[in-house]
Amino acid sequence: MRAQLVAAMLLAGLVAGCSTRSISNSGYSESGNGPANPFYRGELARTDVIDVPAESAINDAAIAAALASGGTRLRAGERLLLVQSGATQPDEGLMQLSERFDLAPWSGVPNKDGVGPKRLRWIAAEGGATHLVVIWGTLESAQESGATKVISWVPIVGALIPDQSQRMRIRLDVLIVDTATGKWRVVAVPPVEDETYSARVSRAASDQAQVANLKAKAYASLRAELLRVTDPSR
Repeated sequence: MRAQLVAAMLLAGLVAGCSTRSISNSGYSESGNGPANPFYRGELARTDVIDVPAESAINDAAIAAALASGGTRLRAGERLLLVQSGATQPDEGLMQLSERFDLAPWSGVPNKDGVGPKRLRWIAAEGGATHLVVIWGTLESAQESGATKVISWVPIVGALIPDQSQRMRIRLDVLIVDTATGKWRVVAVPPVEDETYSARVSRAASDQAQVANLKAKAYASLRAELLRVTDPSR
């Protein structure tokens, strides 16, 4: 019984040291989850972006027809409706896609009535965008206390000693949707990892610097992947 209790306590400690947050709500808090963003109301569902028919409407012929029609591909210079799930507007690093595309940024904040794939495609069509590019991002982190953590009667002294390492990684999911047809494809972006050490007084600043660094690397990787699947001809 004692061994089971110890194991449960260790597991609880491990879970408490891990956290997940959206790139659209990536602020720092002691609990590991970002503070409330007044504009953050959750994420778009994948079914807000792509049209999935009812099970009863799907048969082998429909599957074969969908496969034969292929996916979709971007063309350099065309207009894209760029959406970052959960954010009122895309991050600056994502807007750097404007070097190769004509971007129309759009809110990725879900509303109470839902969004719906046809509504998003209609918005894109009204704005002259040939494709939607929708991006989801997750930051995952785990903290580990270092051997230098000390007990001090003068809090500022102990607080200045780097005593905690934080491993963090960012995952991006990207959907490209053809405005006219609703055909879509997924762009795979490899996750990016980083590790930093921080003291108590610099924890928040260290966390946010790590987030900014990971976002910059991941967004650069995303831009490269999008260009890789882009037809260079206009």
